[in-house]
Amino acid sequence: MGIDLGSGKSPSAISLLDEDLTLVKLGYFYDVEEVKEFVSPGDWVAVDAPLSLPPRGKRWRKAEELLFKMGIAAYSPSLANMRNLHRKAKRLAEPLKLSGSQVYEVYTHATFHILWQGMDTKAGLGPKRTLRGLGQRITVLAAHLKGFDPLNILLTPLPIGLDDALDSLAAALTLHFVKEGKAKALGNILWVPSP
Repeated sequence: MGIDLGSGKSPSAISLLDEDLTLVKLGYFYDVEEVKEFVSPGDWVAVDAPLSLPPRGKRWRKAEELLFKMGIAAYSPSLANMRNLHRKAKRLAEPLKLSGSQVYEVYTHATFHILWQGMDTKAGLGPKRTLRGLGQRITVLAAHLKGFDPLNILLTPLPIGLDDALDSLAAALTLHFVKEGKAKALGNILWVPSP
């Protein structure tokens, strides 16, 4: 299960893939309490939001420093809006962990970046809200997910953006790589696919 956690009062996108990487469910929730409708005790859950903050007085965690070395941009978890997202992520993760679920922090921009580079393309990954960036992300997901049809997502009336839906799918895909032993934890906290 992958979650692209919305900031503030924005809805969050949630997706579930089966073991064959077929989309089983795409949905949304507004309040972290609503996630119980989607998650069963013991489920594995990937969250695209910071589950930890840098040490006091620091701007970056080790995970972001490693992302920079990989050529991947990242937001500082110490920024005000990211701190708010962190608090929301903790409110989401803590009850899930208490119910026996395993919760992993992922960064879907890194997932898309790594998988796009692995497709031996010359173009860099475009911003996620541009036509080029959306097309690249769809291409990545189509290469990995069975029967992936982005038109179905576009035609499904959901209060989330296409980019948020794609991010939740990338979170679920990253979790699949974790389960398959094809991912690594940067700074022991942030999971990304291993090339």
